[in-house]
Amino acid sequence: MHAIYSFLMELPVKLCSKDLKKEAVSQFETQYAPLCDENNWYHETALVTRTGRVLQLCSNGDWRGRDSWYGLIRKVEPQKRWDWMWKLALECVAFLCAMAHNVAYVEK
Repeated sequence: MHAIYSFLMELPVKLCSKDLKKEAVSQFETQYAPLCDENNWYHETALVTRTGRVLQLCSNGDWRGRDSWYGLIRKVEPQKRWDWMWKLALECVAFLCAMAHNVAYVEK
């Protein structure tokens, strides 16, 4: 099963794009990656700041198409991106919680 994971981080958003990407990946690898196990494979795809800035974290032409996530986010108006991402993150959590409590799903 594949899922979208979202992480809320405190980042110095005034950094240039290259340094902001490095900081986000560093924080993820330090704070969140240790919580994953071999079943929680991940790949960073995009970073959205509270100001609506969006940065692509995976390479163009990613063989699995993960770079398309950046393009989708870019289509959302900049002033609405943060709220859009926040809502998406909450919907993902709600969906996963519902699946975890669905006995028919768990038994399969």
